[in-house]
Amino acid sequence: MARDAGIPIEEVLGAVLMNLHLGGVIPVLDALPAANAGYGIDPTEPAP
Repeated sequence: MARDAGIPIEEVLGAVLMNLHLGGVIPVLDALPAANAGYGIDPTEPAP
Protein backbone atom coordinates (compact mmCIF):
# COMPACT_ATOMS: atom_id res chain seq x y z
CA MET A 1 0.00 0.00 0.00
CA ALA A 2 2.78 2.44 0.86
CA ARG A 3 4.67 1.57 -2.31
CA ASP A 4 1.53 2.17 -4.37
CA ALA A 5 1.29 5.61 -2.76
CA GLY A 6 4.88 6.40 -3.82
CA ILE A 7 6.41 6.28 -0.34
CA PRO A 8 10.06 5.18 -0.43
CA ILE A 9 11.16 2.12 1.57
CA GLU A 10 13.42 4.31 3.72
CA GLU A 11 10.41 6.21 5.04
CA VAL A 12 8.48 3.00 5.72
CA LEU A 13 11.38 1.45 7.61
CA GLY A 14 11.89 4.71 9.49
CA ALA A 15 8.26 4.67 10.58
CA VAL A 16 8.56 1.06 11.71
CA LEU A 17 11.70 1.85 13.70
CA MET A 18 10.11 4.95 15.25
CA ASN A 19 7.66 2.60 16.94
CA LEU A 20 10.53 0.86 18.71
CA HIS A 21 10.27 3.12 21.75
CA LEU A 22 6.50 2.64 21.93
CA GLY A 23 6.07 -1.06 21.31
CA GLY A 24 9.41 -2.62 22.08
CA VAL A 25 11.67 -4.80 19.99
CA ILE A 26 9.38 -7.76 19.26
CA PRO A 27 6.63 -5.85 17.38
CA VAL A 28 9.26 -4.02 15.33
CA LEU A 29 11.03 -7.25 14.42
CA ASP A 30 7.66 -8.71 13.47
CA ALA A 31 6.86 -5.73 11.22
CA LEU A 32 10.17 -5.44 9.35
CA PRO A 33 9.73 -8.55 7.16
CA ALA A 34 6.28 -7.36 6.05
CA ALA A 35 7.65 -3.90 5.24
CA ASN A 36 10.45 -5.43 3.18
CA ALA A 37 8.12 -7.85 1.43
CA GLY A 38 5.86 -4.99 0.39
CA TYR A 39 8.74 -3.63 -1.64
CA GLY A 40 9.82 -7.01 -3.00
CA ILE A 41 12.92 -7.12 -0.82
CA ASP A 42 14.09 -10.59 0.19
CA PRO A 43 15.66 -10.31 3.66
CA THR A 44 17.80 -13.38 2.95
CA GLU A 45 19.56 -11.57 0.09
CA PRO A 46 22.57 -9.37 0.89
CA ALA A 47 22.02 -5.63 0.56
CA PRO A 48 23.36 -4.02 -2.64
